[in-house]
Amino acid sequence: MPSYRTKQVDENQKAVYQDVCYPVTKEFREKLYGELISSYQEAKEKMESVTQIQAQDKVVVSVGQPDRETPFR
Repeated sequence: MPSYRTKQVDENQKAVYQDVCYPVTKEFREKLYGELISSYQEAKEKMESVTQIQAQDKVVVSVGQPDRETPFR
């Protein structure tokens, strides 16, 4: 698999290399993109569910009048 050298260095001061993937066949490209999209959708749904849970935890229901009067009403 081809790789390229980045400007980063690791803890031993050696260059960090990143792998490159070239989807050269139609079948491979479709499989790769399909996996990427499905992983993205899973992460998106997980983030949305976490956000909904957090929003539900922050809902505050106030009933009745405030304890003291506010000056700018």
